[in-house]
Amino acid sequence: MITAVVAAIAITQREARREKEAKEAEEAEARKKSIVVVGAGLAGLFAALFCRAQGFTVTVVEEKHEKEFLDHDDGIVWLAPNALRVLERVDEKISKELKEAACHIKKLHYRRYKSGKSIATTNVGEDLLAFAKPNLQYLLIGFCTATFRFDVRIVSYHDAPEDLDGPLPHGKPYALSSDGEKFYADCIVSTEDIARTHVLASAGEEGLAEIDTKWTATTGSVMAEDLEGNKLLGDDRADVWVGEESYITTLTSDGELVFTAYDLDAKNEGELPLDELVEGWEPDLVAAVIHGSVSPTSKRATIRQKPGSLASRKSRKLLLFGNAGFTFPPHSDNLEYSYHAEAASTLAVCLRKAASVPLGLEVYTRIRNPRYAKAMMIAQDRFNTITGSAADGELEAAELQWEVGAGAEGGEEGEEKEESWGEYDAEKFAEKNFDGVIDVLTAELLGKQKDMIEAQARAQAEAEAEAKAKMEQEAKSGEESNGGQQEEIDKGGEVCGIAEAEGEKVEGEDMEKVRRVTPEGDTQREESDTRKQNSDEDVVRDTRAV
Repeated sequence: MITAVVAAIAITQREARREKEAKEAEEAEARKKSIVVVGAGLAGLFAALFCRAQGFTVTVVEEKHEKEFLDHDDGIVWLAPNALRVLERVDEKISKELKEAACHIKKLHYRRYKSGKSIATTNVGEDLLAFAKPNLQYLLIGFCTATFRFDVRIVSYHDAPEDLDGPLPHGKPYALSSDGEKFYADCIVSTEDIARTHVLASAGEEGLAEIDTKWTATTGSVMAEDLEGNKLLGDDRADVWVGEESYITTLTSDGELVFTAYDLDAKNEGELPLDELVEGWEPDLVAAVIHGSVSPTSKRATIRQKPGSLASRKSRKLLLFGNAGFTFPPHSDNLEYSYHAEAASTLAVCLRKAASVPLGLEVYTRIRNPRYAKAMMIAQDRFNTITGSAADGELEAAELQWEVGAGAEGGEEGEEKEESWGEYDAEKFAEKNFDGVIDVLTAELLGKQKDMIEAQARAQAEAEAEAKAKMEQEAKSGEESNGGQQEEIDKGGEVCGIAEAEGEKVEGEDMEKVRRVTPEGDTQREESDTRKQNSDEDVVRDTRAV
């Protein structure tokens, strides 16, 4: 018994060493590969952060100037456990700093838009962290060891075979900047719209339209020093103010209030100004969102559809990431950035383990597809519910509440509970299932080759059968033609024979008739010949005399 236990431990340790050695070899190979990330928004930073953690050489290209970058975008970001879990593995210090930078709240309150009375809550705790977007960007840049190139605008992408710096699968595509600089890399990960246009064109999907949701999202922020005495700018807090056709989410942290207002334009009457939207709402809220120091940014929320492939069809080395690939319907802020964080983790693992970038991106797509479908289903159901109630002017707090925490219990006794959205571990899932996806791809390839060989065999057999049938038809036609000609010849011969026999018969009859009519003819002919002979003898005699 003891021997068996020791043997099992030894085998386990040996397998662990092999896995460690294999991963180290993959990381060593990854260090030889380069990645260019275009766009330093949160999605781009996630991609750069995880790819650097896997050993790749990463360059981040950002159009904005470094000083303008962090002040560009307001908004609230929520990170669920599925994102926090993979981020913690990037650096042992990042977990602590994320919690320190987040808004320190235990509950998310849903309040009546006029009175501010709390009518529902969602327990948050450490399961869901809320950030002002610039604060999270600043933190991620601090942990990302990639090379950053600010104030660089990419104007085009080049990944056709003739554009690569070598043959596939190892030739590198490049992104071209406005000043003519070429950024070559083994893989280009882009979060920019121009890349989406390029990828859609490579697949012939230029007409893939965005869907208008009829919701307008307005973001902004205000500092506590500008609003002394405002109760919303005291301690850290998070609130959702529920109106009849609209709602506003506010987050207060470190003396700053950040807000996002959603308004439904059900009748397509145009965007409602913010001061008109909040007319009659809770006074402190109104004072905060329409303060003179606020520079609100409004945008019509659209659903950007996911193309058939997020990778360019030309080289399979240019990948759409973040909002360049697709967007979720509004009202699912707790899903959006958490999804992009786990997707970046999956991407980095697949690129590290794959023998080539095209293969890595194909496996990445296969692994992410079920997760994307689940996220989109959750977001779409939530969007439909909220939009329907808002259109009727009956928006309720219960429809806006998020489900945060452990998975739901199984329906029957002994049944395993369903994994919740936040329990998913993207990195472990990719590590575990990479080889399985490779097996599936191999089987599909072999199946396609078999189908192709069978199709070629069928086509050849059909061609041979057709040729044989044609030859037989031609031979049959030739025999019929030759038979007809011979019959004509035979008939002609018979006619000629009959005619010849008839001619001989007629000639004999005629001669007999002549003999019967002139019996003395032969005597006359003999006398004539005698006279001619005598004449000839006279001519000879005369000639000799001369």
